[in-house]
Amino acid sequence: MSFVKTLCYEIGFLAVIWLGLFAGYSGAETQPLPEKPNVLLILVDDLKPILGCYGDPVAKTPNMDRLAARGMRFDLAFCNQAVCAPSRNNLMLGSRSTSIGVYGLGTNFRQAVPDAVTMPQYFMKYGYR
Repeated sequence: MSFVKTLCYEIGFLAVIWLGLFAGYSGAETQPLPEKPNVLLILVDDLKPILGCYGDPVAKTPNMDRLAARGMRFDLAFCNQAVCAPSRNNLMLGSRSTSIGVYGLGTNFRQAVPDAVTMPQYFMKYGYR
């Protein structure tokens, strides 16, 4: 390989490395995140997508629409049990009913996972009330 060709390859390689290092840098100062962001978790049984933020033409829900526009909306959350207790436990623990043994209303997940940290316990650990 000629000297010129080798030099071109080396310069090209260094250019790719240099561009890769600075590709994500915009030069703008990033805003620091608040120490503890606000968390509002709204859980409703049998809500269905009958809200303006879901495109319902009849429902007038301006406050919920504003909350949905500014926050996070879960569009693909599905219930894997026919009763509410297993699904709530899944949300609070981040695990499935089959992992914690909760299939009905009268089951206590602590029997299967006594040391599990729930979402409220996690939030309390980090200073939330």
